[in-house]
Amino acid sequence: MLCNVGKEEGNGTNPPLCMCVLVSDLIFSGHTMTCLCAAFSFLGKDSSVSEEQLLKSNICFGLAIVCSLCVISMREHYTVDVVVAWIASYAVFKWHE
Repeated sequence: MLCNVGKEEGNGTNPPLCMCVLVSDLIFSGHTMTCLCAAFSFLGKDSSVSEEQLLKSNICFGLAIVCSLCVISMREHYTVDVVVAWIASYAVFKWHE
């Protein structure tokens, strides 16, 4: 939140002017990225993934898709914010390997 406090006007009896503007410039969706990081964490670093891990990962990816659609439909983020979260999550996962 940005707040710009102006000077008192007149004889000093008026309260200071305050203009507050909410800044909601979001780079990516943290909710989507959290769901995706959970899905990637079940995959692990090894190429050998058990069926249980694969099932958990698929469930998390499904929930991440639902989360993405909910975030977009609630108009909390722009679509590009959600897409960037998917790309950033994959990049962080690959970088961490």
